[in-house]
Amino acid sequence: MRATPSRHNTATRLGAKPSGFIYPLAFNQTTHNADADAARVIIESDKANNFDARAFRRAWGPLTIVPTEKQALTIPIHAISYGRPVAQLPAKFKPLFRPKNKQGKKMNILAATINGVMTPLYALVKKVTIPQDPGLLPTEAELTQTAASKIVGFLRKRGASGE
Repeated sequence: MRATPSRHNTATRLGAKPSGFIYPLAFNQTTHNADADAARVIIESDKANNFDARAFRRAWGPLTIVPTEKQALTIPIHAISYGRPVAQLPAKFKPLFRPKNKQGKKMNILAATINGVMTPLYALVKKVTIPQDPGLLPTEAELTQTAASKIVGFLRKRGASGE
C-alpha cells in the first residue's frame, strides 16, 4: 500500500486529478494480528465503498477482472469519468448513450453530449487483465525488517521492565 499515494498513471494520462480513492480505503480496511505460530495482515473488502481487496492479489501475478453484476466493465477514458462509477457521474453529463459506428453497429463505449459534442467517457469491455505489480504490498525484506524491529523493541521493553 506504500505505492498507492504516488501512482497515478491513469489520472495523468487522462488529464484528471488523482482520486486518492484506494489508499484510505485500503488503510482503513487493514488489520493485523499475531500469535506464537503466525502473523497475519488482513485487508478486507468494503462493498459499500466499492473497494475490493482481492485486487491486491496482483502483487503476486496478473489479475483478470470480469463483470459480476453487469454485462461489461466500464473503463474510464476521459477525465470526467476518471474515479467515478457510471452511477456517480454528475447529472449534467447524462444521459449516456452508445454511439454507432459507420456501419450502424453500437460501439463499445458510453458517451455523453457535452457542449454539443459527442464525448466518449467509458470503454465497455468483457474483461480486463491488470499486470502484476509487486510494489502494492511490502517486500519480504521489508516484512522481515519490520518483524525484527518489533521483536527487538519487545525484548528491550521486557528487559527494562524486568519481566
